[in-house]
Amino acid sequence: MMLPSPRPDRAPCAPRRARGPGPGEPRSRPGAAVSSAAPPTGPAGRAAVGWARALRRSAAPTARTLRGWAALCWTALCWAPEAEAGPYKAIATAEARGKISVLEHHLLGTRAWAREAAAAALARLPPQPALVPALLDCVSREAERGYVRAACAGALGSWRVPELAPAAAAALPQLDAEARYWMAEALHRLGGAAATAELRGLHDDPDLYVARAAREWAR
Repeated sequence: MMLPSPRPDRAPCAPRRARGPGPGEPRSRPGAAVSSAAPPTGPAGRAAVGWARALRRSAAPTARTLRGWAALCWTALCWAPEAEAGPYKAIATAEARGKISVLEHHLLGTRAWAREAAAAALARLPPQPALVPALLDCVSREAERGYVRAACAGALGSWRVPELAPAAAAALPQLDAEARYWMAEALHRLGGAAATAELRGLHDDPDLYVARAAREWAR
């Protein structure tokens, strides 16, 4: 018995509807890649996780599920409140609008790079006496990263807080060369006899750039 030849207007391997995995095929489903990323936060993030789980439970997502997923992606792109726009954007917006509470939130947060960015933003704003204890604690905290300690020292130096000099004196031996450089720059911003004395102590620093900058700033 001869089989009919395929129709000329139809591809021999036309797309078929989605099916479950066959023998030996990986059991991957739409939305499985979401599980390997960091879990999103906020209302939009929680909704995205819910839709991803719904897609993983179904080998062939329904049109309603796909429409919901598309609507969620559109919402996530169009709706970006300040709290969910990312720390860098939130810090820049808070600096421009003078929202000290937002900067304080990131200064005390869990991300080291956000703490550094918040301290750098505070250095460009008028002095905030309420944040001086937190910044001094940051400079003195040995477990803190060196670049964060230097950024906090930069804010205190810009605000001319005299307590920075003894805190920097205790912190300098614990820092790497780059952090020592920026700590010395903060002492240069601070000025005064105590800060100049600490800069003179860096004249013989093993790092050439730190020693050269300290000699220039201590004049």
